[in-house]
Amino acid sequence: MHANVKPISMTIFKVDGLKSPEQVNSVKEKVSLHDGVTACGANPVSELVSITFDPDQTSEGSLRKLVGNITGRPVQAAVFKTDGPPSPQCPVPQEYIMAFEKVKYALCFR
Repeated sequence: MHANVKPISMTIFKVDGLKSPEQVNSVKEKVSLHDGVTACGANPVSELVSITFDPDQTSEGSLRKLVGNITGRPVQAAVFKTDGPPSPQCPVPQEYIMAFEKVKYALCFR
């Protein structure tokens, strides 16, 4: 990874009643203009709003309020449930993966 790349955070909100294309476009446009937001997507089928943001400039709480103000509806954190046993975890330690990424960047592999 490049040393100058700032980390970002992501949050996903459930907004019951977010159905119309006009509402979806309004949410995407207005949230995208908020300071610190790097991307925003909204899906009327799942009623989910996903936002990537710079945690140094904004917070999940302020984004939740913003989405609530735009939609006029209650906003809650999205909960994802899976059926069945938990999936297997990656056996490779995260430190190895990050070291490989640094080598890949240094050698300019694509």
